[in-house]
Amino acid sequence: MTDMRRRMVFAALVATAATVLTTGTATAAGLITGARVKDGSVAGRDVRDASLAGRDVRDRSLTRADLDSSVHGPPGPVGAPGATGPAGARGSAGLVGPAGPAGPAGPAGSTGATGPVGPAGIHDPVVVSSTPQAIQPHYAGRWYINCPSGHAVVGGGFEHAGGPQNWTTLQSGPGPYKDHWRVAVLNESDSIVYVRGWAVCVPN
Repeated sequence: MTDMRRRMVFAALVATAATVLTTGTATAAGLITGARVKDGSVAGRDVRDASLAGRDVRDRSLTRADLDSSVHGPPGPVGAPGATGPAGARGSAGLVGPAGPAGPAGPAGSTGATGPVGPAGIHDPVVVSSTPQAIQPHYAGRWYINCPSGHAVVGGGFEHAGGPQNWTTLQSGPGPYKDHWRVAVLNESDSIVYVRGWAVCVPN
């Protein structure tokens, strides 16, 4: 039984028949009114469940305190939306996310302008060789390899043509003019050394 029903006992008129136990038999002794019940003497367990109805309770005799949470009225209407609250403070910056995938390749660019014409390359080269030059022991030999007329020297060198290979190169390069190659070799051996020079020439 709920607290509400137990409290209703003290506000209602109890109209139950009392039984009088005598010599093993019971007889009706009459009706008992609320005036004949001592306050606080009837407990909740003395009232049978579902034995009290609304008509047994005097109008406006119950207060909010007499009702427990099991009594609910119908839901009220939905309230109007409240006012928008103020904007919150700006949060701290988040962590840097991972790098995204590479995007697709862009379209090919247009062809660039044609560059300037480069200088003319070497054409129709002529290789001129000298006769083997005999260089005496411990002596420096010097000579020129001349280009044909109308040609300029663009390279040259020398090579061993006989005797011991014990020498020091003093010079191998263009001479004071553009049409010959100059070679200078020091023979450091005790025998004659033979050296042949050569030049690469091109038309002017």
